[in-house]
Amino acid sequence: MPVAAAFSDWRNFDIIHDHTRFFSTLFAHLLPIPLVTTVHHPIEFDELHWDYPAKDYHAFVRANWERLLDSVTTVFASKFQRARYGKKSEVIHNGIPLDKWGNPNTGPRHYLAFLGAINETKGTYEAIQAALLSNEEIVIAGTTYESDEYFRQRIEPFVDGKQVKFIGSVDFKQKKQFLAEAKAVLMPIQWDDPFPTVAIESIASGTPVIAWNRSSMAEIIEHGKSGFLVSSIEEMVARIKEIDAIDRKECRSRAELLFDSKQMAKNYVSLYHRLLGA
Repeated sequence: MPVAAAFSDWRNFDIIHDHTRFFSTLFAHLLPIPLVTTVHHPIEFDELHWDYPAKDYHAFVRANWERLLDSVTTVFASKFQRARYGKKSEVIHNGIPLDKWGNPNTGPRHYLAFLGAINETKGTYEAIQAALLSNEEIVIAGTTYESDEYFRQRIEPFVDGKQVKFIGSVDFKQKKQFLAEAKAVLMPIQWDDPFPTVAIESIASGTPVIAWNRSSMAEIIEHGKSGFLVSSIEEMVARIKEIDAIDRKECRSRAELLFDSKQMAKNYVSLYHRLLGA
């Protein structure tokens, strides 16, 4: 196991940086070097019990996990996620390699886009309804992994190949073109996503995002500048009609300011230096 190997070989490292859902936290207090844990998932300690049946064991694990978290430097990708944590921690936004995303498309755009897993939490159905009510074409890209029933019942009946198109999964090259040529990306998320990457990929493409105003969306999308934050399908429809007012260059500028992977790396290096007293 890579985590166990890193712990066993700690003398060869200055810092261990972990991304494994707090699992290494139970042993962090045994390390003589700093442990950094980046949290990419919701804070749900009940998910971390390995389905062990004994309730007493669950209580023991939870209590010790929360106590031992003080031995770790915890990093979140959003302020929203940190606020739910309730302990001292850091925020470093995730980044993407903007040099691979090119410049914003300034040509005509013909469709609304939905990109992501096709399931209830991502709001695929709500995105379709908003497109239909606004009389706009929507193209849906993504996988139906573990949500075939949802796709068959809630999505497929609307797919007509004209106003509602489904193109399945896309590779990186296809995704760049797909986002760059969209009028807007619709993200009516139905859960508290810690940090939705699709949103930063969209604005990096110069494509505004119209999203439900929940979780970390307000940290990614500046309302009226790089997209709109809404709270209902009706409000999403209204904002779709205003999408041409968004400056595509403004979208890209926000991505460059906050979500470049180079900036993310600099922020982590700065944290490492601080922990080492360098």
